[in-house]
Amino acid sequence: MAKELKDKLGFVAIQVRSWIDILVLQADQHTKSMNEDYEYFFRWYSEDMYKIQVELFYYRELQREIKTDSLREVLSYLEGKIKEFEDELLVGGLRQHSTSSSTNLAHTLKLETKQHLRKRFQRLIDNIK
Repeated sequence: MAKELKDKLGFVAIQVRSWIDILVLQADQHTKSMNEDYEYFFRWYSEDMYKIQVELFYYRELQREIKTDSLREVLSYLEGKIKEFEDELLVGGLRQHSTSSSTNLAHTLKLETKQHLRKRFQRLIDNIK
């Protein structure tokens, strides 16, 4: 039983590490583009870069939970985040009412990223249960 729990935790760790590695690579490519021609980057890639940063934040947070070596803690984190995302997406405001158009857009992009994360976290739970 302990080996099975360890294997499941290892699967989660590998999956999260893979997601982080892919996103870091994408962020590095966007950073290179930004440094070469900011105006072009801003028009074509700034939204992607923002979503990458939001996604990385949650994966790194999950990675810290994985380091506790407790599958129960990891499942609790994932289930808690799914509930938090669902509450925000279903009950929270879909629009930000700021005078800053960038702030309003960032709010929308964060919600889109949380939709994506919610699906990923649910699939992760389904794979380890």
